[in-house]
Amino acid sequence: VLAWRRSFTRYEAIAALRNAIYACELPGVKRLS
Repeated sequence: VLAWRRSFTRYEAIAALRNAIYACELPGVKRLS
């Protein structure tokens, strides 16, 4: 679930989401582009 915050810019939100996904990588799991 994504929550929009007025103080959170679009770029920061996208970067934070991307970083969270990259940080959750698990062995045997492939990232789809």
